[in-house]
Amino acid sequence: SLFIDSQGDDLIKNIVALNIPKERIVLIDPHDSIEWPLALNLFDFGAPEDATPVQREMHVNGVVELLEYVLGAILGAELTQKQ
Repeated sequence: SLFIDSQGDDLIKNIVALNIPKERIVLIDPHDSIEWPLALNLFDFGAPEDATPVQREMHVNGVVELLEYVLGAILGAELTQKQ
């Protein structure tokens, strides 16, 4: 799950107070560092270099599904093979 708290830190405090293992929580605070701004690269999918062609194809298919989910939610439309 992804939670975005645009109004303050009440939501974050409530999530941290839940009985969730701390290693399962990732808090990204864009105000933490001005020198090192947050950057997410949707196209860096980190394919293992020693993967077999079948493993590589499975990895790419998983990344495509994830991008379809993320971009489909943003754009409100399904991706075609030409996109």
